Parts: sequence; C-alpha cells; structure tokens
Amino acid sequence: MGKTVSSKLSFWRRSTKTTKLRQIADAARDSKDWVTACDYYQRVLNSTPGAFHIWVQLGHAAKEMQNFGTASEAYKEAERLNPHDIDLKVQLGHFHKLLNRHQEALLYYKAAIANGSSDVHAINYVSTRESAATTLPSAIGQDVRERADAARDAGDTRLAARLYQETLEIGGEDASIFVQLGNCLKDLDRFDAAEKAYARAIELRPTDADSYLQLGHLMKRAGKPERALECYSKSDELEPARPDARIELGRLRAARTTSCPVPGTPKPRVGSGFSQDLSDISLTILNRYNDALTKRRH
Repeated sequence: MGKTVSSKLSFWRRSTKTTKLRQIADAARDSKDWVTACDYYQRVLNSTPGAFHIWVQLGHAAKEMQNFGTASEAYKEAERLNPHDIDLKVQLGHFHKLLNRHQEALLYYKAAIANGSSDVHAINYVSTRESAATTLPSAIGQDVRERADAARDAGDTRLAARLYQETLEIGGEDASIFVQLGNCLKDLDRFDAAEKAYARAIELRPTDADSYLQLGHLMKRAGKPERALECYSKSDELEPARPDARIELGRLRAARTTSCPVPGTPKPRVGSGFSQDLSDISLTILNRYNDALTKRRH
C-alpha cells in the first residue's frame, strides 16, 4: 500500500515537472526564443522520449535557429514514432525545401496531399515543380530547334544535323524533326542514316506525304529509282493536290523509258571524306530503328 502511494506520488511529481518544462518551452517558442525552446523541449524528452509532438516542436525550434543537424534528427525521430502524420509530412517538405533539397521536398509534399492535406504551400509547390518539369524541356527543345533551323538556313548542315538530334533527345520524338535530320544527313551523303531518319518519321506519322517525298528524293540520289518510284507514288497518293511527287514520278518514268540516267543520281566521288568528317556526330537516337525500313518492306 505504501509503495503504491509512493509510486503514484513520484509519477505525479514527474508529470508536473514535465508539464512545467513543456510550458516554459512553449512560451519560449511563442516569443521566438529558439535557444530556450530547444533546451526545454530536450528536457521534456529526457523524461518522455516517446512524445511525438515534442520531437516535432524540437525540430521546428532547431530549424528556426538554423541548427539543421538537430532539426533533422528530431524530425527523423518524430517520423519514426508516427510515420503517417500528415502535418509532419508537410513540415518535412518545408524543411527540405529550405535546404534546397527539392526532390525530397516534392516527395513529402505529394505524400501529404495524397493523404488529404490542403496546405496551400504544399499544393502550390507541387504544382509549380511539376509544371516546370513539363515546360522546361519543351522550352529548351524549342530553343535548340530554332538554332538547328538557323544552322540549316545558313548552310551549316553538319551543325544542323547535330542540333536536330539534340532536339529529339530533349523534346522527344517528332516526325517533322526526323525529316529535317534526314534532309541534313542526305545532303551530307549519309544515305543509310538518312534513310533511318525518314523511316522513323513515317512510323510516327504514316500519312505524311512529305516524309515519303523526302525519302523518294533520297532513293533517287542513292541510285535506287525503283524505290524512289514507290515513295513518290505513296506521297502522291496521300496528297494528290501537291505537284512535287507527281513531277518526280514523271521524270523517273521518262528516264526509265528512254534509259537515260535519272536526274539527280550522284556520280561516284573519290576521297570525299564525308564519313570521317561526320565521325563526331552521334546518331544514337537512330540506332534503335536500324531495322525499321526493312520491317516496313516486309
């Protein structure tokens, strides 16, 4: 009986002392006396180490006095004690954002929102970051595309080819860019690579008459008139109102009838060195489609 009363009295005294320490800590926090707040929250935790909310408050106070090491440890312990607390996820988002750890901040904010948080800062942050992730590559890709077009118009075909490839790598696959890349490679006598570019453009946009027209031009230059006829015929079929393909069809058929050399067929060139000149152009994006044209023929 005596031990029970003594035990209860001891517990009451500890509880009272802890309550007083908590009151001092809270008062210091409210007056922005972060040093005192940290000191007294740690004293509270010495007697109640499982107090989730006190760990959170210690994290806040330490963060405000820029003691980020203590703040991090306090938040980690709070998260261990209550990993599903929504407000803690928001606070962890704030903490990581302050430290410019934007990926971690985004993850915590998104987790908070997914669990029902309506915190305005979290919602705005997620919206802004996700919008930037979408628009930034697009803006960069557009800038590179404009530089590629400028290089093409200035006659710097090698640079244009490199920039068109960069555009594809940044902004994703686009049939019109593959056509421009194919045109550059064709002008640089890189016929195999050009064919792959045109083939991919056709795969992405199979009803585009211009892709077939440009592939026809390539086949004609490469000395493959039958393939050129096929491409020009398809282009004319897709866009009958366009005269380009029909004119080329007429020339090829007339040349075949008279057995004259096909206009535009290249003469052999000795020591051109174009392949060596272009060894620095990485066309890795086209390697994925090595068999594209072959498959299409079958």
